Amino acid sequence: MKEIKLYNSIAKPAKRVVLFLVLLAACFYVQHYFAISWPLWVGCILFGFPALFNLYIILDRRAQIVLSKEGIYDGRVHNGTIGWHVIKEAYALSVYGRQYICLAVDDNFKPANGNGNIYKRMALFTKSLGAKELNLSLTQMDVDTEKLAAFIVEMKTANAIERDRLLSAAPSFVE
Repeated sequence: MKEIKLYNSIAKPAKRVVLFLVLLAACFYVQHYFAISWPLWVGCILFGFPALFNLYIILDRRAQIVLSKEGIYDGRVHNGTIGWHVIKEAYALSVYGRQYICLAVDDNFKPANGNGNIYKRMALFTKSLGAKELNLSLTQMDVDTEKLAAFIVEMKTANAIERDRLLSAAPSFVE
C-alpha cells in the first residue's frame, strides 16, 4: 500500500539546540568566573530543558503525518485515521509563523464531541483564530502547506484508483 510519510525537520530544532547550549555555556561561564550560582540554575531551567526537548524532536524519527489510501493519520491530533469521506474541506493557515492544515469534518466526527468542557472551550478559541477542530501542525516540518492542502482536497474528491495514482506520483509539497 502506497503512503506518504511526513517527518519532523532536523534543521530547525538543531539550530535551537545549538543556541540553547551556547546560552547554557554562558551561564556556566558566569557561575565559574563570578562565583554567582543563581545564573547557572536559572540557565539550566530556561535553556537546558528546552534543549533536551528539541533534542527529543531531533531523535524522534517516527512519521508525524501519514497520507494513505484510507485517509490521514496524525497521532497528535486524532487516534486513528481520518477518512477521506469525512473531510469536507482542507485549507492552509499560518498563525504567528506556525503552519497548519485545517480540516473541516462532518459534525458527527468532530473530536470535541464527548470531551470535557475545557476542550470544547479551546475548540471555540481555535475557531476564533480561523481554524477548525482538526488542525494538522506542520511547524516542525519542511512542507509547502498550500500544496499539501491542495493535495488533500484532491485526494478527498478522488476515487480509490485515482488515490493510488496520486500517492504513487512524487509529491511536490515536500521541500
